[in-house]
Amino acid sequence: MAPNLTSGKFRVVSLINDSNPPVGVNLTRPAFQSVHLNGRVTTWAIEQEGDNTYRLSVGGYRYTGAVANRVIASIHPEQNVEWIATYIEHQDAYTISAVNDESNGWTVSDSNEANSRIALRLLIIGISFPPRYLTSQLYRFEELEEQDSISWLGFNSDKLHLVILRDNGITLLGTTAKLLIWTAARTLATAECAARAAPVRMKAITKSQVQADAIE
Repeated sequence: MAPNLTSGKFRVVSLINDSNPPVGVNLTRPAFQSVHLNGRVTTWAIEQEGDNTYRLSVGGYRYTGAVANRVIASIHPEQNVEWIATYIEHQDAYTISAVNDESNGWTVSDSNEANSRIALRLLIIGISFPPRYLTSQLYRFEELEEQDSISWLGFNSDKLHLVILRDNGITLLGTTAKLLIWTAARTLATAECAARAAPVRMKAITKSQVQADAIE
């Protein structure tokens, strides 16, 4: 992991435990939602602004900001926070804090909770040399290759939709009529097989259409 981040696509992982859980958001799309561990969507777009300052976005949300001391992904421009990623060499990880509030950083709020929210809390440095930060406040950025993946599945009584989530929007891969999904655990595998077997028609759809299909 390079100490100086550049713009690109990354998976942000926490050092809270040895499994290094990813930081992300849910597949649902309210106007904003909390950023948390083990979210279903974990691909972050990072745009470098300065030497170590960045704009972050995830899961189709253009902005990452903070509300009531918790980190959120949002559609609202007022949450377009510029973040500082400070590399801690001896721990091979970063702290993340807002440009206008460097004393508080991203913090796993509950180390015993698998889906713990990411909060903004005072960065704590241990009494040691070199000084060490809490693992709940340290993150690594794993660079990703540009690729599409099936990341959303919606269905109703008549047809099933496979959707690819891309940076520039959502694309409908294909539909199959009266497809029977035996179990929730096999849903994605069954859908992928059906999509390969059936004729596929490419069609662009809007986010609102996708959400409407999901609740019909």
